[in-house]
Amino acid sequence: MKINFKHTLIICLLIIFGTNKSLAQTDNQNLKRVWMLVEFQKFKKTDFISLKAQMDLTNLETPTANMGCNNIGFKIEVKKNKLKFSKIFRTMIYCKNKMQVEDAFAKELPSYKTYKIEAHKLIIKNSKNQKMVFLAQDWD
Repeated sequence: MKINFKHTLIICLLIIFGTNKSLAQTDNQNLKRVWMLVEFQKFKKTDFISLKAQMDLTNLETPTANMGCNNIGFKIEVKKNKLKFSKIFRTMIYCKNKMQVEDAFAKELPSYKTYKIEAHKLIIKNSKNQKMVFLAQDWD
């Protein structure tokens, strides 16, 4: 059986592109979790814990967040390690002493454009290299 260079190249390319697609799907699968906010701007981790601050990405078609008071909805596009947050909306209930984190989160979220997942940790960054750090809710 004679295998020429052209056939070998095609087979190699199919394997490479198939692997890249499955890696991207794995990243998206790892992203589809409830993430607890633990680091953002000047706020303390204890603030996030008491507020039960979280971002729910289990369904990327309808992602949500809650920073202790209002429900926050948004659109998200994911491509490789890039994110695009847009169309942010939220309920408008006033919660005394709980609005600072929520206001900052809703205002800043669209500026965060890249992400990486390290084990149980999600790190998203903006162009100024500022970051939000989340821990997976289901992490033991």
